[in-house]
Amino acid sequence: DIVDVTPWLTHCQKGITLRPQELHGISSFLLTCERVKRFLNEVPAAMEELHDLCSALQTHPGLRRSIDNCISAQGEVYDHASERLASLRKESAQMSGGISEEARRFIASHASILMDTITAIRNERICVLVKVSEKNSVRGIIHGESASGQAVYLEPGSLVALNNRLQSIRGEEEQEIERILRDLSDQVRQKGNELFGELDTMTLLDVLFAKAKWCIRHEQRVVANTYTLAQEKNCLLISGSNTGGKTVTLKTIALFVTMTHAGFPILCERAQVPFFRAIYLDVGDQQSIQESLSTFSS
Repeated sequence: DIVDVTPWLTHCQKGITLRPQELHGISSFLLTCERVKRFLNEVPAAMEELHDLCSALQTHPGLRRSIDNCISAQGEVYDHASERLASLRKESAQMSGGISEEARRFIASHASILMDTITAIRNERICVLVKVSEKNSVRGIIHGESASGQAVYLEPGSLVALNNRLQSIRGEEEQEIERILRDLSDQVRQKGNELFGELDTMTLLDVLFAKAKWCIRHEQRVVANTYTLAQEKNCLLISGSNTGGKTVTLKTIALFVTMTHAGFPILCERAQVPFFRAIYLDVGDQQSIQESLSTFSS
């Protein structure tokens, strides 16, 4: 569960305020770092490389808690992210309730001029459906016609002030949310260089574990062989009986060298493979292990 946080860290360094989902992504990355570090602390001491990477990996629990206290897993800003946000959202809910109650009173007292007894939202304002023929019989603001053209969306005068206040509260709420996101983004920016380092470490670990998974998935039962080409020698001569495995040995060495150059781990207990500028092959016969046709017999 490693998240590539590079774009978000780059945005922070440029002074861009991160969105809630992006901040939650950084929190998820930091949580993964904590879990990986706990796991690496338990690996055998002989695995020096893993312990070195574990020592290099930092977790930043304070930053993660700051984000988690404000942002949900769904990317929503919690009410308790700040006292002001909680107060504004409470006031917004109360105002919405007051608008609904006033709308119900209007509908009850003007049922004869209405096309329907429901409310609708137009331009983020609560409206009622008034018959076109009655649109001038009541004070209010018209926000367009219905699809049939037989009714208009009218914001009664009694709702205008309430809707205005609700829009004002919601505007203040958005400003407070932006302030919270900006504060969290600043905290991320202050840790930016360190977080880039954690990402590098996690990437190295991801590659190591990917190689290990590849080895396990492709593990085979093989006959162990030991090959050594002494430094002072320029040639390795392989001899033996017919169908004794001489060609297979040569192919194995060539394959392992090629795999090493391509960055793949090889199936062995220990290997020291030098860099070869080229590999030349001359295996031109129709050998077949199944039919006991070897290079020697050919």
